[in-house]
Amino acid sequence: FAVLSPEESRELVDELLDIEKVDERTAHKIADLRPLDRSELRAVYAQERYSLSGEELDEILNVVRKYD
Repeated sequence: FAVLSPEESRELVDELLDIEKVDERTAHKIADLRPLDRSELRAVYAQERYSLSGEELDEILNVVRKYD
């Protein structure tokens, strides 16, 4: 489990913010937790008023995986 540098964390958050259903608060939470699969990512979105499709989840996970 690698820790990201502050610069890498900012880059990850910026990339996540380019995705439609990721707001700034959620981007920071994803960057902190760096979920590895759909179920972990769904837990991040559990309190939101909407759910993400499998494609949207995979898009976010693909960004996160680039920083592993």
